[in-house]
Formats: sequence, C-alpha cells, structure tokens
Amino acid sequence: MSQSTLRGSRLGAVSRERVDVQSAPRQLVRFVCPKGHDFEVPFAEDAELPDLWACRQHSVDAPRVGIEPVAAHGRVRTHWDMLRERRSIAELEELLVERLYELTVERRQSA
Repeated sequence: MSQSTLRGSRLGAVSRERVDVQSAPRQLVRFVCPKGHDFEVPFAEDAELPDLWACRQHSVDAPRVGIEPVAAHGRVRTHWDMLRERRSIAELEELLVERLYELTVERRQSA
C-alpha cells in the first residue's frame, strides 16, 4: 500500500493521480501478534494510535510495538462478571425459575 493515500479513499481503491489533490501524510505502525509474527498498519500522521489492533490472520488482539497491554482490573472480565454487574443472585434465581417453568409448559404442550 502506498505511503501516501487520499483521506476518505477506500483501501484497495485505484487512485487517479491529480495535480490539484494532495495526499494525506501516513505513518506505518507495527503490531506484534501473540502467535509470533508482526504486521504493519498505515495510519494518518495526526491519528491517535491504538494500543491494540486485531490480527487479520488469527483474530486476536496484537499490542503495538513498545506497548505492554494491561488488562482492566488485572484480569479479564467474563460473561458471568458482566451479568453480576447487572443482576443480583436473587434476580437470577427468579429468572431461572421463570424460564424453567416456561420450558416445562412448552414441553407438555408439544407432547
């Protein structure tokens, strides 16, 4: 990919060289995939650079070279953690009873 790309143009689009259009300055930023390879992503020179970028080969977050990723609160939030932020145990038990009742009624009606 070219170091100079028109702002607002799509990746892979064929650009027609025009005299009256100036290219936006670009910088290549390197990221290191946890699976053992590195890759570069072009950004505008004045862009705020992200600390993480998704690796296209492995679909995992790759940290930018020179940046050590820090997990929030020292650990990864699970689905259960996020659920517990929204509901109490009593509310979850009540929802479970309601859902089990609905499933039982559905099963009896289909039999």
